[in-house]
Amino acid sequence: MTLAAATTRDDYVATSGQTVFPYTFTALVDSDVEVLKNGIALTLGAGNDYTISGIGTGSGNVTLNVGAATGDKIAIYLDMPLERTTNYQNSGDFLALDVNGDFDALWLALQQTSSGVDRSVRLSDSDPNLVNIELPLPSERAKKLLAFDASGAVKIEPYLNNETVLLNVQTETGDGVTTTYSLVQSVTDPMLLQISIDGLLQEVSSYSVSSGNVIFSVAPPLGSAIEIRGFLQKEVSVNTNLIASSFSGNGSTTSFTLSEPAFVTNTFVYINGVYQFKNTYTVDSKLITFSEPPPNSSGIEVISVAFTKSEIIIPTELSSNEFLADGSTTSFTLGSIAVKNNTFVYINGVYQVKSTYSVSGTTITFSEAPPSGASIEVMIAGFTTSEISVINDGSITTAKIQDSAVTTAKIADANVTTAKIADANVTAAKIASVPITVGITSVVTATSLTATVNTHVYVSAATKTITLPASPAIGQRVLITVGNFADTVVARNGSNIMSSATDFTMDAAYLSIQFIYTDATQGWVMS
Repeated sequence: MTLAAATTRDDYVATSGQTVFPYTFTALVDSDVEVLKNGIALTLGAGNDYTISGIGTGSGNVTLNVGAATGDKIAIYLDMPLERTTNYQNSGDFLALDVNGDFDALWLALQQTSSGVDRSVRLSDSDPNLVNIELPLPSERAKKLLAFDASGAVKIEPYLNNETVLLNVQTETGDGVTTTYSLVQSVTDPMLLQISIDGLLQEVSSYSVSSGNVIFSVAPPLGSAIEIRGFLQKEVSVNTNLIASSFSGNGSTTSFTLSEPAFVTNTFVYINGVYQFKNTYTVDSKLITFSEPPPNSSGIEVISVAFTKSEIIIPTELSSNEFLADGSTTSFTLGSIAVKNNTFVYINGVYQVKSTYSVSGTTITFSEAPPSGASIEVMIAGFTTSEISVINDGSITTAKIQDSAVTTAKIADANVTTAKIADANVTAAKIASVPITVGITSVVTATSLTATVNTHVYVSAATKTITLPASPAIGQRVLITVGNFADTVVARNGSNIMSSATDFTMDAAYLSIQFIYTDATQGWVMS
């Protein structure tokens, strides 16, 4: 017979009860056809898994004895033995049927081999023969990843061995005077810290690290809850970095370009210090796109978590869990096992200090039920480190950084210099435009007071009334934080609170609520 160029494989996704699957290639005998169901070889025969028809005709059917289930993957392909069974004898018959049969088998074997080559990893026709794709010796490639250098030649890279890098968390209480706090885990790079005060993220420019201490430019307010989260490394030869990108909103732009690639799940996004839930934006490589444009003059900070090895940046995917509170439930089931120090918890965009909840396995339990309708987001950091035998000490020395890692050009392009802080991050002018002023501007100890707009009021005594400003403008805010009591009354002063013409009572201890004036109908909304 003649044999046209043809594939030697057919693949199907079965429907419910489907039994017949055509094949579109030539097979000389039944045993030359292999049938797989979901990757498992089936057995030929009426009393087994399937029968076959059309042998030697160029096409036919494989018929299952039991119908397939929806979604079953069926593969039919030529798998003939590469052997010669016919031997021509001197002075013997030289029949065309025998010769054609041998040639058919030969060409089918070539088609089968060609199909196998097409399914393999191989060089393209445009690649020069000088590109070396030979694998290193087993001893050299053990516990390594296959990679390629700048010329396209094979090389090996360290693999991620699932060793967990925990987050170290420490808490402090501000006294309005102290600016220097000793770190439990000493770091030299402020980018390896995340610091919040009363649940609000602090800009990196507002503190520094030196000699095992974190030093604030302004003392945290009296009674403020300080949480310092440091990224630890155990036997690490690749660095765990927090990569920050800062922007200024203009009220119309929704998309911004990050300094390095990221995932949605490995990002922490803050607008004017308030955490943004992940359903409000998307991330595609270096592009972050908000569903609504950030307000004009707003300070936007995007922090992503990544491993870095020399010039290689590997985004590190975190897991995110979202819940809707009902006002009574205190325990929620996470999508993966977590430890307390590896969690970041936000309620309505406000960071929750770790003393307000516990974590056991896949369960997070709050000491008090989050308010009804509140949006809860729990992020879990489960980092991995690499096992590298090249660097004996497991670290990058100053000399190595100078020679091959951070050059002057790279500092100018990808790091945060003084000039870049002035141009693209939170300047003094932008800090002044942030609605809530830095620090506590009013402390209530003896008498109640009427708050002024864009200030932070700390209530340090029981049975006090904080009166909201009269005739507020849209966008004006008041942040109220209470101490260890639950009876502070917030008087509406002629405007609605959450569309209600009633005053509001802060009925939980150590509660911090931001009141934002929106319009005459809603009045003051709480964040």
